[in-house]
Amino acid sequence: MKRIFNAILIIALLLTLVIPAFAKEPYDVQGTIYEDAVNKLLALGVVTGRGDGKYAPEESITRKEFAAMIVRVTGHDSDVKYLKYLQPFPDVAPGQWFTGYVAAAKAYGFIKGNADGTFSPDAPVKGSETLAVLLRALGYNDNLPSEWPYNYILKANALGMLDGVEFSAYGPVNRGVVAQLTSAILEQNVVFYDQELNVFYGEDSTNPNDQFIQARLGKNFINAVVNDPKLNENGRIKLDSTWKSFADYAYVD
Repeated sequence: MKRIFNAILIIALLLTLVIPAFAKEPYDVQGTIYEDAVNKLLALGVVTGRGDGKYAPEESITRKEFAAMIVRVTGHDSDVKYLKYLQPFPDVAPGQWFTGYVAAAKAYGFIKGNADGTFSPDAPVKGSETLAVLLRALGYNDNLPSEWPYNYILKANALGMLDGVEFSAYGPVNRGVVAQLTSAILEQNVVFYDQELNVFYGEDSTNPNDQFIQARLGKNFINAVVNDPKLNENGRIKLDSTWKSFADYAYVD
């Protein structure tokens, strides 16, 4: 019964994430393949619109914007203000709005930068790069079978993350596709790498507590969303003070 209850709770959570976002749903994602994913991430505060009622799903997304997304969706927002005045890469100057996000994403191993040590914050993020960052957030790493970028592409496909996604490995991916791929990790299991045996544990777990939405974001988040969620003035879910990661403040995209 407990397992059934947990499964019902997860379903209720994912449904609830969509409903509140309709109040401020960007009109340019309505009826599109991006609608569900964008609404979930808007409700979580992981992404924002463009300020004119649009989300602009067909526009490209930069590497610095995606760094901000991965930090938000993994619940590490509180680290950003402490890292803002560091210089994580030679081409990421201290004090910019995205510096803390890039520094946090690097510190947690989600991003690695270019071979020459730079980050190229204004360059559009590519499909293969997007998958690598998202899978690292789930606990995977470069020890996946095969070589870059095939290892991450094959694993993402095996997990069903590419279902219904117009994916390009080597070309830039747009804001809509990135939203789809980011939303897809919410229901995936977090895994743990055993270096000695060179295996990833947890992928086949049926315990809802191992899903990303619980393992990374925690039960306090689930309770706040499922139990009478309140919306802020932007139509996003407003969480109480006991949950720190997605605080009720404006994000800058």
